[in-house]
Order: sequence, then structure tokens, then C-alpha cells
Amino acid sequence: MEGRLTGPLAGVLERGRERYNALFAAARRGKRSLDPEAFSEHLAACLDPIVRAIHEADAARTDPAADDLYLLSLELMGSGLLGPASRSPWISACWEELLPRIGNLLSKNPRGLAAALSNAVHNIAGEAGTKPGEWLDAMAALAPRCTGEAAFLQAGTVAAWRCGMAHFREAALSAIPAMHPSALGIALGMEEGAPDPALLAEALRDPWCPPRPAGRKTPASLAIVARVGGFRGFGGPFLKPPRAFLGGGRLHLTDGEGSWKVHADCFNALLTRSSILKADSGGARAGNEAVSPAGRVTLGARSATLPHLAGRESAATDGHTLLVTVPRSHYAYIVAAVPGEPS
Repeated sequence: MEGRLTGPLAGVLERGRERYNALFAAARRGKRSLDPEAFSEHLAACLDPIVRAIHEADAARTDPAADDLYLLSLELMGSGLLGPASRSPWISACWEELLPRIGNLLSKNPRGLAAALSNAVHNIAGEAGTKPGEWLDAMAALAPRCTGEAAFLQAGTVAAWRCGMAHFREAALSAIPAMHPSALGIALGMEEGAPDPALLAEALRDPWCPPRPAGRKTPASLAIVARVGGFRGFGGPFLKPPRAFLGGGRLHLTDGEGSWKVHADCFNALLTRSSILKADSGGARAGNEAVSPAGRVTLGARSATLPHLAGRESAATDGHTLLVTVPRSHYAYIVAAVPGEPS
């Protein structure tokens, strides 16, 4: 397998030829889909550049790091998650585009960090409305500005939030105070510098307030900013049309059999499973009062008529966001104050 390799990885494989051949043979007995040619291609195209980067960062770590990543490669390729025939192209993109650019960080914990990043981009890509490619670019730019793996992964949480993982909002806002300003700017997708502390404070209060100057304009009016849900038979979560409620102070949807927490802010809107099935006292009344049968919506000091919401079935609000369902639909609408042009 090492015939096409000329760098540090070739030396590692040559020195452990018998062991690595035995490891591949054992893995293939368990996973007949593990193709020798595809694995050789992975070694040359992906693992070789990664091991070169680790060797440049810390030559003493070359052999153990290459061994760790060889074993992880076998596991991921055997599961169909890595390589030319991967059913998870973003994991392959992580190995091809990101890992070779973070040799210094990777040298200290190659298996753990490579697995964490592979899992992270796989999860990001699995949510609608996210930007896994932007996340990989941000992580590559963040690596030189992070003092260690913990800081790197913490910055990755902020970048993932900005790239559409709306349910990471609280974790990201908690991580921000400890981040270096230059790393924070990259994680938030800013061209240079870091956001003003006042903007971050406002973003903490209002989920529709971007924590960065870019795209930050004067809120003008209420609008439907997202639609979430869908029928389970077509890939959505709900068996029956859902109802909106406020539970535990958070927006939820239930189809009577399960419950989902709604995560919605300036970066995306998505659902996660919840164990909360009961509405807070007074929550349903407040939500229904916010939407008239004719579709007149009131949220805070703003009002607007949104025809799509006429005849609303249920509604709930947390003060910043309004969640509305309509009859015979497996979707729910999210209403918030959208940015307008600067005044």
C-alpha cells in the first residue's frame, strides 16, 4: 500500500509493514466493502499530507500519530464514512482540507482531534440551512490563533453556531468571553477585528441581533423568517400537524406523541428533541393573543399583517420570537423583527 508514498508516512508503513497489512486484512474480514485500492488512494491523497504536516510540527510524534490515524481511517472507511465512496462527503472534506492545515494541534492528540472534527462537520452537514464548508474554512483559519485543542474546539463551537447550528447559541455565547479577539472575529465570520462588546451584550439579550457589524441594520418590521417541521413520511419530524407551546421558557412544538425544542436566531432555525410536553402557565394564552384570526401579528412594539398566518391553529412566544402553526399543516412558522435598511 505504501508504494505510491514517498514522505514520512511511507517510512512508518515500511517499518510496520507486517503489522499494517495484518490490521487491514483483519478490518476487511469484518467489512468486505473495505476496498484495498480505495484505501491506498486514501493513504496517498489524505493521510500522507496529514502525516507530513504533523512531522513538520513535531517529528517525534510522526510514528504514533500516523498509527493512530491509520487505525481511525480503517474504522471510518469500513463504516462508509471516509474515502472515495464515502456516504459522508464532508468527513472526507475534513480530512482533505482541514486536517493537513492543523499539524501542530493534531500532533498532540491525532485520533481524538481528528475524530472530534470529523464528527462535528458530519453533524453540521446533517442540519438544514447550515454551512459546513464555511465551518471547515473557519477552523483552518482559527488553528494558528488557538493555544491548544480545548480553545480550538471551543472556537469551533462559536463558528458552528455562526454557520447555522442555532442550538449552539448558548454554548457559543458562554465561550465568547474567553476567546482571543482575533479568533473571535474569525469564528463569527468577520473580515477583520472583533465585535464590539456592546454588540455581544445585545446579542445575548436578543437572538435576532447579529453579534457582528456585518449585515447589522435597523430592525424595521415583523416578518416570517423561517419555516420548520414537516411530515415524517417526507423526512420531517411530525406524524400529525404540530401545536406550538412555551415550555420551560423555551419555544416547542408537539404532534401529540413527541416534543421538539425550537432553536431560532439570526443564523438559522432548527429543531431538537425535547422531554418537555407541558406548556408553561399562561403561555398558550399569550401566544394566541399575539396572532389574530386574520393574521395580524403583534410582537413587542411592532405589528404586521401576515396573510400566511390567518386562521392560526396555535401560537407561542418567548418575547423575541413568535412560533405559529396553521390548520392542516405539518410546518410551523417563525416570526421575528427582520433587519431593515439603516435609518
